[in-house]
Amino acid sequence: MLHEFSFAENTDSSNSNDISDTNIVSNKNVNTIETANSNVKSNSVQTVTPKSRLTVIVKEAYNKTSKKLSEDGFAVKGGAYVRITDLSKNLVSSGYTDQYGKVNFDLNPGTYLINISYLNSTYLSYSGTKTLSYYSDNFTHLFVPDIIFVTPYSGNKIKIDKLMNVSDRVYYLDSQASKTDLLKMQWILDYANFIYIDMYMTGSYEFSYEWFIDTPANKKGNIAYCFGDYSDVDSYGLNFIGGNVSSIENTFVGTYYQAEELPLSEVLIKNMENLFDYILFLMNESNIDPTEDTNRTPLIDSIWGIYHPNLEEQVIDFRPNPEDVANWIRSNPGFDGDGQGSLNWMVENYIEWLNTTSISDLFERFENLYNEYKKLIISLNLVM
Repeated sequence: MLHEFSFAENTDSSNSNDISDTNIVSNKNVNTIETANSNVKSNSVQTVTPKSRLTVIVKEAYNKTSKKLSEDGFAVKGGAYVRITDLSKNLVSSGYTDQYGKVNFDLNPGTYLINISYLNSTYLSYSGTKTLSYYSDNFTHLFVPDIIFVTPYSGNKIKIDKLMNVSDRVYYLDSQASKTDLLKMQWILDYANFIYIDMYMTGSYEFSYEWFIDTPANKKGNIAYCFGDYSDVDSYGLNFIGGNVSSIENTFVGTYYQAEELPLSEVLIKNMENLFDYILFLMNESNIDPTEDTNRTPLIDSIWGIYHPNLEEQVIDFRPNPEDVANWIRSNPGFDGDGQGSLNWMVENYIEWLNTTSISDLFERFENLYNEYKKLIISLNLVM
C-alpha cells in the first residue's frame, strides 16, 4: 500500500567541499579588519546555513488517458501546484510539477507545511507537514479515488462512466471480476472514504463484506448497501449511512443509482450528477442536500409518453413527479419488502400509483398544453 513517504539522500547541497555540522566555514568567509591606529588584526567569521533540496513528487493512481489504475501511480505532469509555508502559514516557496510530476525547492532545515492542489481536477487538496534536515529529501503524494462503487460493471457501465466523468474521486470494483483481478485492486479500499455496495449476496462473489470492515468509509459510517441480501446484513459489522440499511439516506442513494442503463438518458445523467453531490453532503463536504430540492430529487424512468416538437414541454411522460418519489422515500424507506432486495417504496407506493393513476390523465395534460400552444400561434398570426 502506497501512502505519503519520504527518504533521504546523502548529497552535498552546499557550494563548499566539506560540511561541518550546521555551519560552513571557508577562507572566503574570513575578513581582515585593520584598525586606524594599530596593526592589530581581528578575524570575524560569517556562518552560512546550508540549504536542503526538497523534491516533491505528485502522482495519481488512475490515469484517464491510459484508463489504468496503479498503486505505483502516474506522474501528474504540470498539473499540480505545490505551496510550501512555515508553520504560521507564511508562504516560503511554491511551484508547479514538471513533466515528471516533480518540483524542487531549496529550503533551510526545519519543519514546513506542504499543500498540493491538483489543478483542473475534483480531487481535494492535500495538506501535510515535512521536517527537513541537512540533506536532500523526497516527498511523494498519491492522489487516489476515494468514492468507490462495488458493482457489476457490465450492467452499470454507463452509470459508472458518468460518475467517473463527474469526478476523479470516483472509481469502482467490478464485483463480477475474478478473485485474482479483485485482489489486485483491493488496496484502493484503504483510501475509500465512501463505499457503495451493490447487489451483494454472501458467497456469490469472489470477495467478502469483510473487505470493507477496516476501511476509512466504514470507520466514518459511510457505507451504502443497496439491492442485496438483507437476511443477515446486521451481522456484517458495517456502519451504514443514516445508521442502518433501512435509513432514508441509504434509500435515497439506492433510488438515484437505480436509473435504467440507457445511453444519453436524461434520467441517468441527472441522477448520477445529483448522486455525487448527495454523497458529498453525506460525507460532510457540502452543505447542499440535493434531496431537499424538488428539481434534484431522484427521477425514475417513465413507462411511455407523448412527444411534440413545438411544445415548450416536448415530452409529456407517464411517471410520478419527483416530489412524490421523495415523499415516498421518506415515508417508506428501506429495501426487501418483497424479499427480493427491492426498494420498499417502489414495490408499494409506486405500484399503488400505477393502479390508481389513469392514463387518460396523460392525454388530458397533453391536450391542455396543445390547446395553449394553438392559442399562442393564432394570436401571433393576428398580430402579423
